Amino acid sequence: MSSTRPLLSPVSSYLKLLLLLARQAAVLPLSASTLLLLSLPLRPGNMFEEVSGTVIFNPVFYAILAGFAVVHLLWYLVWKRKIAGVLLGYLALGAVVAYLAWDEPLRYPATVAELYPAQPGDTESSAALLRYNFSHPYTEGNPTFKFIPKINEKATDAEITAYLEQNRAQILAEWERLAPARAWLAELNRFERIGDSAVSYGTLIYPDYSLWRQLGRLHLTHAQLLAREGKGDEAVSLILPLLELTRKTLPASRGSYRIHLIHYLQKQLNQGLPYLLDHAQLSPEMKTRLAAELRKAQRGPETVRLLYLGELPFFHQALATATGSGSGLGKFLSPLVCNPNRSVNELGDLYTVLDKQAARREFAALDAAAESYVRQHQGIVFKNSFGQKMTEYSIPSNRLAQSCWENEDLRAALIARLEKP
Repeated sequence: MSSTRPLLSPVSSYLKLLLLLARQAAVLPLSASTLLLLSLPLRPGNMFEEVSGTVIFNPVFYAILAGFAVVHLLWYLVWKRKIAGVLLGYLALGAVVAYLAWDEPLRYPATVAELYPAQPGDTESSAALLRYNFSHPYTEGNPTFKFIPKINEKATDAEITAYLEQNRAQILAEWERLAPARAWLAELNRFERIGDSAVSYGTLIYPDYSLWRQLGRLHLTHAQLLAREGKGDEAVSLILPLLELTRKTLPASRGSYRIHLIHYLQKQLNQGLPYLLDHAQLSPEMKTRLAAELRKAQRGPETVRLLYLGELPFFHQALATATGSGSGLGKFLSPLVCNPNRSVNELGDLYTVLDKQAARREFAALDAAAESYVRQHQGIVFKNSFGQKMTEYSIPSNRLAQSCWENEDLRAALIARLEKP
């Protein structure tokens, strides 16, 4: 019996330790704020601060567990001298740590360049596009917006007409005030393609949304005023440059924000064009030119290509940075709670399904697939706990996919109307 005690004693002690930890875990939520403060120097990065502040995904939580195990093993080594039990304990602890830290091979592209190959001129065109961006908006060094046209997308013909007549002077004044922005659009349109230089979340620079919104609405309302005067060709000539620019910008766009911005502007223009066609005659040449431009922008299922999978390289690099940019204890513990490749592979499998469903317009199935994924990963997660939680936070809404297809339908209806004998 005595020969087995060195092996059994640690086992029974570990069972007692687990019971103690279970009791401690019950009161951890009461200590969340304290642990949050203690974890500040140990956070694996500033990208996921809100989620890493949750106790169960906090490195300090695992540091406490590891501390209990180490103290217990040292106590056995120094005082009990049960070497066999200590070695067994170390082997068990090492196996657990190795299992938590091991990451599987990556099955999806790890860099943005693999999905979006750069082309000559992309750097220059991207720099021109981002001259006005979220951090340095157009209004920082140019006249501020004095009037922002607002027409509800569901407004009737009579409501649009009343709005245009009521705000005619302000629309024309704002058009003149934004002459520098219109010159910038003309400069951008000299490029055959508008590139995107973003390679990670850290390098994503968002275009100035307010400027694009303002330019879209202003071009449309000014064109509608011209259509009211019977100047159909002149009205369409104002819209064509924006249609061309959005078509050149969309294929290289990296990240859902920019894709959403371009589709928003395209949809705004496509919704407003019927008013022009209702109130002014177009020459055969202008009809042909407008229909040709709309046809060039048609992408069919390609309109949602990489809508989901295109986010994976950004997600992977963010996780890899978060787990590798810490220092000291935080850097050591991060792999125990986050396996970047495993997270990307799981999310990539889901995104592959979502991309195929979006291409087939199966919008209800999109929601069902996302909900099924979340249900499958509910409960206690032992391995990759932080990475798993981040994949759940990264499941997008299907609204953008629906908007892309709505835009395609609007465009197809316009082409049919223009090409009707």
